[in-house]
Amino acid sequence: MSTPKVSAARLPRLDVALAAAAAIALMVEGAVRAKGGLPIGAYLLAPVAAAPLAWRRQTPLAALIAIEVAAFTWVLATGVTWVATAMVLVELYTVALYGKRNRSLVVAGVTAVAVVLTIILHEGSFGFGGAATRIPMVFAAVAIGDTRRARRALAAAAAERAARLERDREEESRRRVQAARLSTLLVPAPVALVGRWNWWMPAGLARLLRIDKSMRTPSPSGA
Repeated sequence: MSTPKVSAARLPRLDVALAAAAAIALMVEGAVRAKGGLPIGAYLLAPVAAAPLAWRRQTPLAALIAIEVAAFTWVLATGVTWVATAMVLVELYTVALYGKRNRSLVVAGVTAVAVVLTIILHEGSFGFGGAATRIPMVFAAVAIGDTRRARRALAAAAAERAARLERDREEESRRRVQAARLSTLLVPAPVALVGRWNWWMPAGLARLLRIDKSMRTPSPSGA
């Protein structure tokens, strides 16, 4: 199945607003926390780093890869990490929400390794403080997204079952209506065509049942 083309005009406004908010947050955090302030290039890097969030639901896995690369570049360039981490968490949640469970777990593991490598490159050594907060957040984001995906799947299955039962009830109702129409046509029509002969009875049976001769319809042979 071919992948539909994604254009900027079709992007959800909420995702575009999220990307813009993330770019602003990157710049604000960098201006407040970066040593010596942000370089000019960082102000240009921030919107580029946050832009993949606008495509987070159209192409979740590709957007995650782009965001991880952008976050890695941002951390190395500025030394500030929390907004970049939040961007990765949002996209991890999206991948788990719209993807499959096995793939989400693999993505979470790869992301956790990438977080550890980023911490090592940023701090020069592996710090348990940074890893102890960020790695659980990675798996928590995946767990929340996967839980919501499972609930949506269950709700969709329940809705499908309800719709199928409703269709079955409608079909049964149509069959009953058709049977009633056929019975109203097929039964009275022969009765109307045969007329009095509906009440004909053999003479022997009539005598056995003690039915008066005047009440019987004469047989074709006069019996």
